[in-house]
Amino acid sequence: MYENSAALLRVLAATLAGRSAIALGPIPTDHVVALLAGLDITSRLIVSSGSDSQMRVLGSDVPEDLRLSLHVQSLDEFLDDIAAHQFGLTIVTDEGMPVLERALEMVDVGGIVVGLSGVGSFPFDSRFESVTIGREAISWLATRRQHARPVRRRRRVNASHSASPTSNGDR
Repeated sequence: MYENSAALLRVLAATLAGRSAIALGPIPTDHVVALLAGLDITSRLIVSSGSDSQMRVLGSDVPEDLRLSLHVQSLDEFLDDIAAHQFGLTIVTDEGMPVLERALEMVDVGGIVVGLSGVGSFPFDSRFESVTIGREAISWLATRRQHARPVRRRRRVNASHSASPTSNGDR
């Protein structure tokens, strides 16, 4: 992986502060090392893949770290198991592209999605703002927009016409 890409992944991981990151599919060892370097002690990195052999290699190449969790399971089943979770950072590999739409539902507001080199283009989704990078190890980045909640306006009551708790006797 190029030095700039490693620095970018490290910076993205540093923004999590207590939130989790997920990688859909096996990611290169240097990606994992860069992400772990950016994570604080309260954040987690979860890597899931259906490929047992690739995950074994990853598990043997990356130093043991309590913030890292490796799962060998089909991505569909894995996303079913963690459906209630939200992630601040989602990393998508070729293996993860078929479940990308489901994974986007699990991205926190303000969360970031990274498409690694070789994955298809980011699908149009009005909830996200995306940019194509197309070089080095990263193809595109997207972030989930933060939409303002509708403002509820309270009806103003003229103070001179409102009843006080004592004006009507016992209430």
